[in-house]
Amino acid sequence: MPKNLSIKRRLRLWLTQVSQQQVNGSWSGRLKHRLADPQLWHFNRHNVAKGAALGLFIAFIPLPIQIILAILGALIFRVNLPTTVVFTWFTNPLTFVPVLYLSYRVGSLFISSPAKFHLPNYVKDLGTWAWITESWQWLITLGKPILIGSPILAVIAACLGYSIITLLWRTHTWFERKKRKQARLH
Repeated sequence: MPKNLSIKRRLRLWLTQVSQQQVNGSWSGRLKHRLADPQLWHFNRHNVAKGAALGLFIAFIPLPIQIILAILGALIFRVNLPTTVVFTWFTNPLTFVPVLYLSYRVGSLFISSPAKFHLPNYVKDLGTWAWITESWQWLITLGKPILIGSPILAVIAACLGYSIITLLWRTHTWFERKKRKQARLH
């Protein structure tokens, strides 16, 4: 890769090489031609904004398979795959409990008598199975408000993400055009 390329061009070249390796690599069947779709790797305002919206939508759905859903969603809706995957990381081990609490609070607005929010009672001696059981019981207790609040927050986050990315992209483009115009005048 040439050293005098901008970061944007290096990233674009690297993504093109990665996508070609995936297509020519060990992928088989239908997935092979789906990953070759240039829409998945193309960086433009619409693809990146749609990818961010999809990634944020999936991030607010409390499932442990968010990355898999992001990849499948990007393949189905033909949006920028790396952006979709990166934006699913909005919910991570540090933000998971606050996002669940926010989902609970939003969902409890629509339920007459929701269960009181509490953190699970973990003990140091819990084995893996006991930990999973305790976590599952905690989610079942708070499930209804979370199941109502999560999709509402997912839609709001997706709309905000799309709007913010589009606004930032347009603002950046406007400044770049203004800079080029001033350079031509001088």
